[in-house]
Amino acid sequence: MSEDKKASIIESVLHYWPIILLIITLIGGAFTSVTAGGILLYKFNRSETENVKQFTEILGKLDKINDTLNQDKLNINNVTRDLSHTDSKVAEMEKRLSQVEQKLAKN
Repeated sequence: MSEDKKASIIESVLHYWPIILLIITLIGGAFTSVTAGGILLYKFNRSETENVKQFTEILGKLDKINDTLNQDKLNINNVTRDLSHTDSKVAEMEKRLSQVEQKLAKN
């Protein structure tokens, strides 16, 4: 390369260095922004996926608790019904016993 050509290139670079520096900065900034945005998006999506998974697990546990409570409620209703039936049987037996005692008292 001739000296004149080298000097011309150096002179052009020195003359246009702010524009060249601006272009390099813009390209670097764009790359950095895209990279940082991608990293943040990846972390956000990953954390949101984990949150959804945990929320789903909690909902599953709550469903199991609800099923258990419903079963307990049914059991309590059954016991209450059985006790009511037993109470009526006891009342009937007491009535019969009273009748038998009255008959024995007459005899």
